[in-house]
Amino acid sequence: MANYFLKTEQCKLYSPRVRVDEYGNHINDYDFIGIVWCYTKQLSASVEFTAAQFGKKEKRLFVLNALPSISVDWLIVWKNQSWKITRCEQDGGECFCYVALSPRQEVE
Repeated sequence: MANYFLKTEQCKLYSPRVRVDEYGNHINDYDFIGIVWCYTKQLSASVEFTAAQFGKKEKRLFVLNALPSISVDWLIVWKNQSWKITRCEQDGGECFCYVALSPRQEVE
């Protein structure tokens, strides 16, 4: 059993939004939500393999305190790396977020 209650890392949360520039072009952007405490670990090879069977490239697990509005397509920035949430599960007051490396690194 993992010690999920030991949230010793801090990460930043960003939610996606679409804005329109002065020329009417739609620009995908992210809004900063806040800094939260989390527990994180690298996924095992068997979990990565299972995710790959469904077309996912999940690499890490982040456990956050339950946030009712968190969903896929949000970004987690941890140690200057952007991670895109691919799957989110709420259980017992905690939110289990499976993430893949995001190609978008210039969020901040």
